Amino acid sequence: MPEVHILGKFRNRNGAFPIPSENKLTIPVTAKLQTLHLVGVNIPEIPCVSMLRHLYLKWVRLTKPQPFKDFLCVNLRSFVMRNCAGPTNSLKYVPLVTGLASARNLEQLELVRVPFLGGLIQHVVEDSWRSGE
Repeated sequence: MPEVHILGKFRNRNGAFPIPSENKLTIPVTAKLQTLHLVGVNIPEIPCVSMLRHLYLKWVRLTKPQPFKDFLCVNLRSFVMRNCAGPTNSLKYVPLVTGLASARNLEQLELVRVPFLGGLIQHVVEDSWRSGE
């Protein structure tokens, strides 16, 4: 899919769990997508997709160590991430939060079983305990 030009919606079918290793998809930065639904697939990262308005991820495995490094979707209105597997270090989710903060028209945000919040709170508590605050 190096020259993807889908104006509208892309939805993969037959998402399986556990996710078979051959279910791989790469989202090109040049993709012209407004809505993207991914279920039961491996993707290395979520890139900056300027036209994206709705992103739904369910049972998606993010395979790169920093899958949100380039995430920026300023036109995003809906972001749903359910039961996805990604980095175990919660600090690697900070670029995701930063990217979501840039979406000024975000109306729907669902994060189900995403480990970053608990891990970030733990880091803040541990850092403040070490510094004696």
